[in-house]
Amino acid sequence: MMMPSIALPTGPYDLPSAGVGRAQFEQRIEALRAIMTARGITHCVVHGNGFDHAGLSWLANFTPKLGPAWLLVTLEGLRMLFAGGPGMKPSAQRLTFIEDVAALRGIEKDAQQWLAQNHAPLGLIAGRAMLRRDWLAVERAAQGRIVMLDEDLQEAMAADEQSGHAALDASLAVLRIAAQTLYDQARAGASQREAVLTMERAAYGTGAQDVRIRMARRVWGAPVTLPDEDTPITGPLPVVLAVRSAARWTWGRFVIGPVGRDLLERAGATRPDAELLAMDNAVGVGDAPAREGAVAQALIRLADEPQAIWSLIVDTREHERRILWSPPGLSTTSYEWASPRIE
Repeated sequence: MMMPSIALPTGPYDLPSAGVGRAQFEQRIEALRAIMTARGITHCVVHGNGFDHAGLSWLANFTPKLGPAWLLVTLEGLRMLFAGGPGMKPSAQRLTFIEDVAALRGIEKDAQQWLAQNHAPLGLIAGRAMLRRDWLAVERAAQGRIVMLDEDLQEAMAADEQSGHAALDASLAVLRIAAQTLYDQARAGASQREAVLTMERAAYGTGAQDVRIRMARRVWGAPVTLPDEDTPITGPLPVVLAVRSAARWTWGRFVIGPVGRDLLERAGATRPDAELLAMDNAVGVGDAPAREGAVAQALIRLADEPQAIWSLIVDTREHERRILWSPPGLSTTSYEWASPRIE
């Protein structure tokens, strides 16, 4: 899942008073500590960035804004390091229940100081999303003794999934309104900038904590920037839209702009030909295999239209998979499902 970085921290990310509360986050930390104890680990680093922060968000509610963030976990203590200056600490503090929050000086220096008395291997979560220089810095600080705990945390997150259903419903409600607003704006001839700003206002008015959008002419192409002038949406434009509500991210893919009815009808009648992507709690968890009994993302691709991709959010907890969200413009309520295949 690729999302754009942002130039400034925006959106009311504050630790929500409703939904997942402090006690539940503390229970999740204890679940991680139980994993560490079972693996003979006393220190664990949980990494997150603007693209991939599922574990960080699940454990601490923290969403990185300007750069990577690092949750340092021991069997007795917690510390959050964020990218930015010391003057940003009050804002960063509001994102999490963790009391010890500090600006990142340099991950190698910070990690070496933190690990000074550690003689056990270092646990690491989301190392795959780290910049190479950061990975090498952590490896040096840990003297090469690193144990990856991603699969262990995924199991803990799956066990906790039931408690997040209400938050998921709230986040899906925001996604529906945001996606439909953007789609309607494009159909009405709004400019790129006007369409996105109107969508963001609608999302925040519905309770969004944050909104991220990526638009590109090609699926993996460079993101479209929002120009100052009123640039119209002149052709089909692939969109990835993610919203955060009640401490939970949901995201979907769809196409805005002039889209032929025949294309929509074909997509609405076509069985998805891509994998079910596991989706849990935050943007960036989409690279984990789907599980039966999870809420998942299903991609709809048309072989002769490689730039046209839509997604469905599907509940696989029941015997017959149920669509929880479908993209605007697609009139579909059910699908015949093939066995998921992993790309």
